[in-house]
Amino acid sequence: MGVLARCLGAAVLVAAVVQPAFAQVQIKHARWGVADARGRVTGPSCNARQQVMQACEGKESCELPATNATLCGEPARGRVKTLELSYACGGEPLVTLNVAEFASASLNCARARRDDVAKARDGMRVQSAVWGLLGPSGRVEEPRCNATRELARACNGEQACDVPVKNVALCGDPVVGREKTLEVTYACGRDSQTFSYPESSLAALRCELLDDADRNGRAITVLSAWWGRNTGDGIAHEPACDVTRDVARVCDDKDQCQVSAYSRYLCGDPAPGKVKLLEISYACGRVEKTESFPETAQAILRCEGRDRWRDHWKDGERDRSRRDDDPR
Repeated sequence: MGVLARCLGAAVLVAAVVQPAFAQVQIKHARWGVADARGRVTGPSCNARQQVMQACEGKESCELPATNATLCGEPARGRVKTLELSYACGGEPLVTLNVAEFASASLNCARARRDDVAKARDGMRVQSAVWGLLGPSGRVEEPRCNATRELARACNGEQACDVPVKNVALCGDPVVGREKTLEVTYACGRDSQTFSYPESSLAALRCELLDDADRNGRAITVLSAWWGRNTGDGIAHEPACDVTRDVARVCDDKDQCQVSAYSRYLCGDPAPGKVKLLEISYACGRVEKTESFPETAQAILRCEGRDRWRDHWKDGERDRSRRDDDPR
């Protein structure tokens, strides 16, 4: 499952192609503010290029949350904002992203193997998409409508595709006045995956192209996952519930996955009225990592190359007992 917390209220489908050529991210433009109906930031805004460059410039890939804190502040208090950015991967075509507030911008200049170039050009293939009520099984049930044509039109052949999860961008409103969910199944090469996205979020569909050497030891293994109280230190404090099985079901044995940090998609609400956090520990081969995602964000887990993981994470899994000893 994957979710981005909010989405620009625009009746547009935004797609960006990431070419499979090795290069470093070069930020060309970044603006944070109110977007128009086409998804372009034209209202009150601020220049976020410096913040995006600090996070991503010179890297092969990076993830950056679209929030006031990580960008250039609050340009339009009380209004939904969008991060509009453009970047290049060496001499490849410019990539433009429109990222909804609280979503994550995913910049990627990773190289695919040479004999996969033809397959890479084919991009993703949307196999099915349904828009309707989320049932107790975690799948979209009746009443619903078929949004496969809309998703295929926006995303087929792309390496990366962002679709607003709203009636006007999909197949209409199959159940007026009720909160709906978009369930999408799409294939990248021979691999097929299914994700669910709540209404007013952003469906971020991605294809990752990895050679056989990169895949060895890079499949995700979820070690633990907790959904609990967020006190700002990156740890899911008590009261919390164990969602390891839920996250593992979505992510195990994949190179990357997306999980929505919403109570209704996890174990319910362990701390009513409190801000919550999803804390996930997972392994890529023998290398372990722990990441935390705030409530209503999209948790994106990805296995990187071995050397990069070794540099990025050396401390191992954190001690779970800190949650119980915390006096707050």
